[in-house]
Amino acid sequence: MRQNYMFDPIDLQVYVNRIAETDSNFFAWLFDDNSLRGYSEYDLDDEQREAWDNFYERLDPYYGND
Repeated sequence: MRQNYMFDPIDLQVYVNRIAETDSNFFAWLFDDNSLRGYSEYDLDDEQREAWDNFYERLDPYYGND
């Protein structure tokens, strides 16, 4: 495994999670709401958090394969 994780193969869910954790404008972009600049997933209100959780869950490559 390489030391630089950005070169390791990852799935879309992991990639988006990394962006959400490191880009302070991610949720402002995702919800098209500039008031969310600097927010983390823990700062979202209940409705936004539910939308984020649903979006994130659907990025799982095994979603719906039960």
